[in-house]
Amino acid sequence: MKEAEYKSVPIAVVTPDLQVKPYAEPAPPVVVAEARPLKQLPATASHVPLFAALGLLSLGGALGLRILTNRAA
Repeated sequence: MKEAEYKSVPIAVVTPDLQVKPYAEPAPPVVVAEARPLKQLPATASHVPLFAALGLLSLGGALGLRILTNRAA
């Protein structure tokens, strides 16, 4: 068989009650988007990154102070 023969063959569908019907391509679903402005943005952020940055800054400061006090002694 050639590719052109595949494209010209009619497609049939067998229903559950064993009837053969020609295939009809279903219509694509229509999605309607409604544009409306948000009154307020959703609160999805957390303070975890801020706390992590403050913790790292504190550890860096403590290490710096330790190095300075060891040099002085």
